[in-house]
Amino acid sequence: MLIIMKFYVIEGDNGTGKDTLAAKFQNDGFEILTYDKKIKQMEQIAKKKVGEDKVLNFLAYNKACGDLAKERKNENNVLLIRYFISSLAAAYADDIFSYQKIVDILDNVYDKFEKPNILIRLKCNQDERVRRIEQRNSSDFDDKTLTRAIKYNWVSDQIISKIGLNHIDINTSNKTIDEIYSEVNRYINQAFDFTNNEIER
Repeated sequence: MLIIMKFYVIEGDNGTGKDTLAAKFQNDGFEILTYDKKIKQMEQIAKKKVGEDKVLNFLAYNKACGDLAKERKNENNVLLIRYFISSLAAAYADDIFSYQKIVDILDNVYDKFEKPNILIRLKCNQDERVRRIEQRNSSDFDDKTLTRAIKYNWVSDQIISKIGLNHIDINTSNKTIDEIYSEVNRYINQAFDFTNNEIER
């Protein structure tokens, strides 16, 4: 069987379970590019910025992530925790960019980013999401308000609809990590079968 799907992205707001799911992929041999030393350094620099400068630094970080995925996916299955969708969604949710500005950026830069074969987007109800955020030890500031969460999810929907990426949405609120991972793999296996059938034709 020809395997062509090698670059996956996990997206989702804070507290939806991205790192936990990534660990399952890592245990199955995926390379988590988000943990690459140089990539991690770029992320830390971006986090220290504010306003529009922060968003632009995160987009540069996302571009570097995509370039690394393009390089490494020929040798290994690779995965990113968050990509440009998160950066733009956060920019809108934090009132840094208007929706029109988000659309303009997408129109100008989307073609420059390496496209994932599968986008896995995690969602979670507000109470459970806040509980998870408050439970973990992190020096990062997380805006846990419902207003921000609604804006973040709305603009994420718009971005994904606009660019048309192959994606799966999973609500992690009442599921174990094994249930989530099983659901993701069922979707990926179906995508494999569809792609390979199209190739054989």
